[in-house]
Amino acid sequence: MEAAWDYAGALIRPLTFMGSQTKKVLLTPLTHSARPFRVSSHDRSSRRGVTANSLKDLLSKTLEALVITTGLVTLVLEEDGTVVDTEEFFQTLGDNTHFMILEKGQKWTPVSKHTGFCFLFYLFIYLFYKY
Repeated sequence: MEAAWDYAGALIRPLTFMGSQTKKVLLTPLTHSARPFRVSSHDRSSRRGVTANSLKDLLSKTLEALVITTGLVTLVLEEDGTVVDTEEFFQTLGDNTHFMILEKGQKWTPVSKHTGFCFLFYLFIYLFYKY
């Protein structure tokens, strides 16, 4: 009979251990791992890469990366200006999404299709008159 109790105890211990591990996994809050994102200033003159696991984390790291000290900011998608202000929406966005940070009074503007051309044109004029 004693051998039966030893055998039963040997079976119960691993089950108890597994139960406590399962309990840990089920009761541990779900946390998202840090994902890569791109952020830029309102005029796109400053761009940085940051990793964040939440909207709050992204805002904090963006302010630090772009050296923005004001607390009143709006985060928008760089491609179309969509405001990102909820954690649920933020979590649906893919890795490497490009965001723009807007300070009070700043507005999102689309990328000019002629920005590259204008730069090359002015560079050509500058070099032509310089030499």
